[in-house]
Amino acid sequence: MSAVGGVARMPVPGSPLVARARALAAAPELKRLLVLAIIIAVFGYMNSAFIREASFTAIVQSMAFPGIVAVGQTLLIIAGEFDLSVGSTAALASIFVAVVMRDYHLDPVVAMVAGVALGGLVGVVNAIVVLRLRVPSFIATIAMLGIARGLSVWISEAKAIRVPQLAQFSDLNHRVVSFSIVVLIVLVLLGHFLVIRTNFGRTMCATGGNAEAARIAGVKTLRIKAILFLASGLLAGLSGILSDIHFGSTTIATGSGWELSAVAAVVVGGTSLFGGSGTLIGTLIGLSILQTITNGLVVVHVDPWWQTILIGVIMLASVSIDTLRRRVRPA
Repeated sequence: MSAVGGVARMPVPGSPLVARARALAAAPELKRLLVLAIIIAVFGYMNSAFIREASFTAIVQSMAFPGIVAVGQTLLIIAGEFDLSVGSTAALASIFVAVVMRDYHLDPVVAMVAGVALGGLVGVVNAIVVLRLRVPSFIATIAMLGIARGLSVWISEAKAIRVPQLAQFSDLNHRVVSFSIVVLIVLVLLGHFLVIRTNFGRTMCATGGNAEAARIAGVKTLRIKAILFLASGLLAGLSGILSDIHFGSTTIATGSGWELSAVAAVVVGGTSLFGGSGTLIGTLIGLSILQTITNGLVVVHVDPWWQTILIGVIMLASVSIDTLRRRVRPA
């Protein structure tokens, strides 16, 4: 709104201000935030307990661990690949750290660094199988899911393991804003900057959009994908170790379902499963939507099976919308 002669005037159609307002209204992240606000309002209306501080604290904390692996998943999917082994990789790193501290009395910091490195090693193996042996990433990482989960059972002997050595770090994860949430937000912001502002991000999108055209244009597509598989493994390892710190123990159930939560967050957040486009901010919002729905259904006493069905329906709808959008997009 502008003032001429003391009289306020609305911006005329076609002005730069109107164009910016329309662009802002069309921003996909804002649309998803509106959906999130509506979901919160609906559950709050159905049960006022949902809008209490404890409920939101639970939602935020539940986002941390699958959210960290979702960052790596988003980057990989933008580049045209998948990593469905992240949940099992997190479990393997988590159990490995607990075992080496318990049996070999390894320094906690050294053990945690080794655990993250183990996750990175899994990512490297995935990259070799996918990029050198040319096994589709969907198949290769499902196989790695089984291998990592089996190793976790073997190493832990299928028993829960306490990690009292990490108690010195536990205060970080039991504050109003836990350390794992801070890590998630930092990773999302760094990932967003990487995708939007760097040459690596642009070549990553080009690789996912059309790998052959990108390769002909001089983009080292295999190197980009290898780096992203490594990053996915490192983030999975980090997430598993943060879980150790938060819960003070680990089991073979650690990381169970995180890969599906990550993919669901990526899809609902607007990243195309066909590759070439995506946003880390959208993934964070998508994760918020899914965790809000999950917690809201618990508060209103909906059967857990219906929760799973609803999440599946949301994922299917998101992928269908993306597919239709690609079909009608002008060439």
